[in-house]
Amino acid sequence: MNHLPELNADSLTGVLQQHPLVLLDFWAPSCAPCLAMLPLLQSLQQRLRQVHIVKVNADDQTGLAENYQVRSLPTLILLQDGVVVGRLQGVCGESQVMALLQPWLEDDIGSRVQLLEQKRFAGRHLLTDDLSFLKRTLDVKPENSRVRALLIHALLDQLKSEFPQPKEALSPIAVLLQVDHFEWLRGPEIQQAQQRFGFIAGSYGDEFDSEIYALLLQENYQLAAEKLLQQLEQQQASAPDTVKRQFLQLIDTLSDRAVAQQLRRRFFSWLNGQN
Repeated sequence: MNHLPELNADSLTGVLQQHPLVLLDFWAPSCAPCLAMLPLLQSLQQRLRQVHIVKVNADDQTGLAENYQVRSLPTLILLQDGVVVGRLQGVCGESQVMALLQPWLEDDIGSRVQLLEQKRFAGRHLLTDDLSFLKRTLDVKPENSRVRALLIHALLDQLKSEFPQPKEALSPIAVLLQVDHFEWLRGPEIQQAQQRFGFIAGSYGDEFDSEIYALLLQENYQLAAEKLLQQLEQQQASAPDTVKRQFLQLIDTLSDRAVAQQLRRRFFSWLNGQN
């Protein structure tokens, strides 16, 4: 099995320049728990392409140990672009180390998110561990709208079927829609999650009939948009502006852009006929 490279104060800068994601293993030759963890770290180094794992002898590299505030051994410190993004102290199992690393491993994120999406589409609620993974990932990658959307849907799935939902039940989900950058809420996946949250929260009052509400809660956005447009086209009087705006927001959630454009053209054709 390959030995982990040793790092010292002189080689630190070069390592950080070559490897965006670095795991520092602070150890000492006299530390039995440190030696017990070594095979696990060697195995992870072989299996994980994206993380560079190095040993730091805390007895010899006292300056590094002090800089990284190492108080006990073993200590694992994860660096992303030279910035500390996580740490573990004491003997850790593989599950604990992977929980530290996974939010930063793009391949693992995409694969696990895909599995969780499939699980949810099969009608199964996500488990506490699944939700914890999504929350950890979002903490370190808040721009990942796919993860944000899946977490919102998963939390909505856990709510009871009552309308509108109590504010205290919705507040943890509402926080996920309060972002620093508007770009994080772009794209069909996150827009669908926003729409579903709005309907479950009762934000649109009584402006939609039960059939459209049911379709939206089932996440059948295309059919809901088609039904809503049919209702608009059949109305003799002009529809409320809120309903018109909601229809336009609804078709923006459709992943099939050709269908969305077709519905948009029908809507503006109807709207022009109202004037």
